[in-house]
Amino acid sequence: MRCFVILTASLMVIGCPSIDTVNSGVCGDGVVDAVEDCDDGNLIDSDDCTSVCRPAACGDGIRNGAEACDDGNSIDTDGCLANCAAAACGDGFERTDLAEGEAGFEECDDGNRDSTDGCNNSCSTGLCGNGNLDVTDGEACDDGNGDDNDACTNACLHAVCGDGIQRFDFEFCDDGNTDNTDACTNECSLAHCGDGVQRTDLAPDEEEYEACDDGN
Repeated sequence: MRCFVILTASLMVIGCPSIDTVNSGVCGDGVVDAVEDCDDGNLIDSDDCTSVCRPAACGDGIRNGAEACDDGNSIDTDGCLANCAAAACGDGFERTDLAEGEAGFEECDDGNRDSTDGCNNSCSTGLCGNGNLDVTDGEACDDGNGDDNDACTNACLHAVCGDGIQRFDFEFCDDGNTDNTDACTNECSLAHCGDGVQRTDLAPDEEEYEACDDGN
């Protein structure tokens, strides 16, 4: 403690400052005063003692070295979680602070890496054509394209003869019915004389009309 001496022509006064005066230092002077929880001698916010001489803590709105972010709130549905980790697809918290199309937007977030449960690994809902098999939504396949004429239809069902969709690499036709006596057989091949199936959908004067077909 420092004392002071005042000399006048007729009086000498000796005094010492009070304890309160000594403890009323400035944050950042390296001395922990009565109103301070810490004082590391600097005004850096990114270390363990902030520039207001309070210990750094998640949620104080000041990011320190141990935190990925700190937005000063306890909301888990924005870009920074309540534990000061950056929001990410798969953390179990669906972001609600972004509009569809913005980077980081989530339609869902179930906190797992199972892409077959209705919320896929990109945090979008199970939609036919997204390339992820979502069995809970009734998908039998999902090849992620808009080609209705391959092995997986645009309804996310396996292509089969009789579904009314011609599979170009496998079927010659597909009329979507079970009538084996028209122009497209039940094997999705084109009817022709000699196939053993008599066509009955044509009149006698029409081309390719068959009066009989014994397959030989």
